Amino acid sequence: MPEFSWLVLIDSIVYLIAVIVIYLIIKKVFVRSNIAIPLFVATIINIVASYFSMSLISHLCIAATVCLFLAVVISNDQKMNKLMKRKKATKENGYTSEDRRQLYKVINNTVAALSTSKTGAIMTFEKHNSLDEFINKGVKINAPVCQELLTTIFYNGTTLHDGAVIIRGNTIIAASVYYIPTVKPMNGKYGARHRASLGISEVCDAVTVVVSEETGRISLAIDGELQAVSRENFLQSFKREMEK
Repeated sequence: MPEFSWLVLIDSIVYLIAVIVIYLIIKKVFVRSNIAIPLFVATIINIVASYFSMSLISHLCIAATVCLFLAVVISNDQKMNKLMKRKKATKENGYTSEDRRQLYKVINNTVAALSTSKTGAIMTFEKHNSLDEFINKGVKINAPVCQELLTTIFYNGTTLHDGAVIIRGNTIIAASVYYIPTVKPMNGKYGARHRASLGISEVCDAVTVVVSEETGRISLAIDGELQAVSRENFLQSFKREMEK
């Protein structure tokens, strides 16, 4: 049995932290990539090998971990290209803190009204990643955000109600925008709107608000995850995600 070494312990802890950080980054960018199990196995073997001074096995595990990360990046080459193209800051155009507070108030009232009437809706709020690629495929609106316009757009009798609305700052940029739906399995009964909202959240940092047509349930789609939000807590949750 080898003697206990503080250097080996510190080295293992630093290595473990580095692997966890890189894994979280990979998971955030490539939310469909499931590398947790092989990564966990390689990390444990490496730590044990380091403790028993089995340098060859330790080096092999490190090489395997690096190759695993590289394989994920290479296999998502198209997604990387899209992210790089979208990674440009959105223009504020005089968008003040007071404008932001007004936006929160209008959206909170709008979502409450849509939820009460069980009117299906998807509203995507652009943050740092540009959504021009999707805006160009929708119907240009370029109108100030207001409850009356949003509820009219999503009213079941209009031709624009099926798609999503994209909002930049305090302006409705486009409506009738369609996203590629997620392919990840989802627990529970979710329709096309929820899958579309998850799809856009997997490829950009936008916040998407979804209102269910069947139940009036409110959800937020962020970073490949869908969060159910009550009407009472919506404003607080929406504001927190917008200001991250």
